[in-house]
Amino acid sequence: MYEIEATLFDLNGEVRKVSLAIGQRQSLSFDNFLEQVFGYQGAGAVKLASLPAGGTNHQLLVSAEVYTDSLSGRYKTIVQPGGDLDAISSNRGAFSPGISVDATSRTNIGCYNDGFQALSPQTVLVDLFTGFGTLLKTYTLNLPEKGWSQIGISDTVSGGYIQWRPQSQSSCYCYAVVVDNNSNDGTFIPALSYIP
Repeated sequence: MYEIEATLFDLNGEVRKVSLAIGQRQSLSFDNFLEQVFGYQGAGAVKLASLPAGGTNHQLLVSAEVYTDSLSGRYKTIVQPGGDLDAISSNRGAFSPGISVDATSRTNIGCYNDGFQALSPQTVLVDLFTGFGTLLKTYTLNLPEKGWSQIGISDTVSGGYIQWRPQSQSSCYCYAVVVDNNSNDGTFIPALSYIP
């Protein structure tokens, strides 16, 4: 047996931390992780880590989805788990392709401020470009220390892309979710690092 430390963050920072016991070759499954583990309703970011920290014998795999229930059924977005390779900072920017906001789709963008390199608030400038490389608008995400934020893109674009520009060395994880307006199904697009 070993422990998995689960930490919930919202717009103001850390909400709660709990430990989950798991055995070798065992799996855990939850219908509503935020509610069942944290007693929480709403949106946020969750960080999972095996204990003791830095150990290599207690590794874990995560599969997750975000959903919304409506009168027409449950609408899901599969979430790709983060890792050290997709953390971005002022010296490691990133891009998210395939951004659309039009009559058929909408896009939300968000980041979680991990603060691994520098524990401090983080500002992320988010440049929205057309598919031809024309800058449409720069959005700003202000992230508290160990906090999360998400906003909607309000400018019309089809097949555009986002350039993520964190303003400090505090590491963060960023993403876009493009949602089909008819089906409400979402496509999760993580920030993909680009190192020339």
